[in-house]
Amino acid sequence: MNAFEFALSLPEDIPGYLAILGLLFCWKLHEVEVQLGRVQAEDVRDVLRRLALARPIFQRQRATPWLFIYLSRNDSQSCPQCIKAHLHVFSGSDLKEAAAHIHCVNTHGCRCVIIPIIGRWPMANRLRAQLSSQCASIQLSELNLRSLIRQGGNNSGQDQLACRLLSAMLGEESDHHAARETYLQAIAGTHEGSNALLQTAGYIRLADLLERSGDFTEAAHVTRSFLKTFAEKDWQRGVLAEPQYYGIKARKIRLLRRLLIPPSVAASF
Repeated sequence: MNAFEFALSLPEDIPGYLAILGLLFCWKLHEVEVQLGRVQAEDVRDVLRRLALARPIFQRQRATPWLFIYLSRNDSQSCPQCIKAHLHVFSGSDLKEAAAHIHCVNTHGCRCVIIPIIGRWPMANRLRAQLSSQCASIQLSELNLRSLIRQGGNNSGQDQLACRLLSAMLGEESDHHAARETYLQAIAGTHEGSNALLQTAGYIRLADLLERSGDFTEAAHVTRSFLKTFAEKDWQRGVLAEPQYYGIKARKIRLLRRLLIPPSVAASF
């Protein structure tokens, strides 16, 4: 070792002490600046109060701007409210409030569904902009809905399933098998958040499709599976709409009666 080389060894605690000393120095410097009038001091309680008031704003900005699409069967059995709401799209950030838009009074059982999409493609963004600036909801034509589906069909995850569900509902009459497979895929989803809306849609539309196709046994199985998956408290918590829950119950009773009393026998009464 020559005359210019040396080793400096410090205890491990020294860097921590130096950091504390530096912080104390900064506080003292701030105090001097306040006393000289160069810095305006603020009560920390005022700062915390402003942050607390701003927190809900930040939360709203982070909320996911969902698009919700309302679909019904829109046939002779549909109630006037369902016909009026069919193909309407509205936006919102609360998934649990979406199902509350269903006010179906169909005595044969509610067939209305709400399909949620995040929608980051151009047409979805335009719809979201219109909804935020003009009105609470917009009624789409079937052609416009098909265009929306085509643009979002290449997305992955939930939006892909949502677009497949929408496509299956629009093409249900022409391709029962494809619609059935899509509904089963939605039913297999998890019972959480937006997936609960898709799962409910799969159950309701599959039960309706099977009953109209004359497959009463399978339709009854679907209604039983739905009532095992969703409890009465679920519509009370906003996971699904009350008409949806009781519509499936009414359908189950009707199907069981049909299975226990064949139509040929019932016609003789």
